[in-house]
Amino acid sequence: MRIIGIFLLIASLSACDLFRQAQRNERVYDDEEEIGELTGQKVYNEETGRYEVIQEPVGKMDTVQWTVVEGNPIVSETEKTGGATGNTTGVATGEDDPNTEYKDRYRLTLALPFVTSRNQGLQENGVYENSKWALQFYAGAKIALRELADDGMTLDVRVVDTEASAQEMRNLIATDFDLQNSDLIIGPYRRENAQLLADFGKANRKIVVSPYTASSNVTRANPYYLQVNPSLTSHLDALLEHAKARYDDAQIVLIIPDTDENRSLGRYLQLANQRIEGRSDVEMLREVFVDAQDLSMERLNLQPYFDETRETIFIVPVYRSENFVASLMRKLKVAAAPKVVNGVPGPPKPVVVYGMPQWRDYSRVDINDYENLNVHISATDYMDRSNPATLEFREAFYRETGALPTAPAYQGYDIVTYFGKMLREHGTQFQPWLEREPADLLHTRFNIQRALATDPNGNAETTEPGVEYWENKAVFILKFENYEFVPAR
Repeated sequence: MRIIGIFLLIASLSACDLFRQAQRNERVYDDEEEIGELTGQKVYNEETGRYEVIQEPVGKMDTVQWTVVEGNPIVSETEKTGGATGNTTGVATGEDDPNTEYKDRYRLTLALPFVTSRNQGLQENGVYENSKWALQFYAGAKIALRELADDGMTLDVRVVDTEASAQEMRNLIATDFDLQNSDLIIGPYRRENAQLLADFGKANRKIVVSPYTASSNVTRANPYYLQVNPSLTSHLDALLEHAKARYDDAQIVLIIPDTDENRSLGRYLQLANQRIEGRSDVEMLREVFVDAQDLSMERLNLQPYFDETRETIFIVPVYRSENFVASLMRKLKVAAAPKVVNGVPGPPKPVVVYGMPQWRDYSRVDINDYENLNVHISATDYMDRSNPATLEFREAFYRETGALPTAPAYQGYDIVTYFGKMLREHGTQFQPWLEREPADLLHTRFNIQRALATDPNGNAETTEPGVEYWENKAVFILKFENYEFVPAR
């Protein structure tokens, strides 16, 4: 299980090396997320939680100080007692799940891919790249655990290394007493491991919180599985809803690479349009299918779609091909350029482009195109750097680690804070309260809703009542404005 090894690994490394350039955990929406995706994304800004590279802090860094605890479970950083013993919300207990339990002490397991086996034999102060997500996540979670303890909650915390391995996950489920007796399990990273834990949670009525996996196909008919990362369809819904709330349908154009996968996304948006309107006889949104192999886009004529008097809204549900997006931005820039009459340029054609969260990490796209084309994207997170709570967290993280937090650290803090409070206030079966208690924390917004079984057209099925799983539907819409992404109005 290597739990002691994790702490020895952390304690032996300098903070500067441990937390340098941890990769942004951008969502890819694949059905097969691999641990290797951690290193495939651009670097997240370590100081501000935003997207421009910064300098590492200078000066001498302290060593990260951790405590190796013998035996199990690992107990949170306080010996205080007196956790929640009853319904503290003031709401009638009849609204609780009748099977919920309120306890003086709760058991929490963090199942994270520290991958300690890959760190053996590395040079001094070295750390396996894919371990950094888990280390950052856990360092942020520790701050949340301390705050929960200071608020009077007593948690017995077990931290296990999944090794990013399905076999290790199976071993933990079969043999780890503390995991088997947890009141709440947070983790893991890979989809396959999330499936294994989801099945365990369903069979044993244990709530499992998945912090990373975005697939909508992890589990079925499982009210014990909570997915923090919004699915691809939630992003598409958010983009379309934002556009339709501000513009007429006649202004909206879908730009779709002509592949089976992308055509399916176009069909989903058309069906989503019907659901938003509440009827199936709505006129279809205009579509432009683009040869995905011809990045010159010489044959693509966008002029007929522009309106000289009002904005044209292009929705581009492309998240896999940076080259496609870069080529399309260049094409749109030319198409939107002002007409020149008698040597005098007129006004540019008004245009708004909606894209996917991966766009904010693209380096091949001219950021001036983002600015001039009024690019909007969906995003699972946005951090206000001036928020006093954010500044306080950064300072606390720096004091503990001698380094600045990256995105996974904020996620670890937010996820443990939110679900720890749900556990404390509503007991071991807190699902009935999820839809009634949204929260906006440092990095992540929580708006958790039940995901229902759907038919092949994406419509909720009435023949399968109940919850497929719980999904965080909170999606930010960000606009590129003054050369940064900020919340769209």
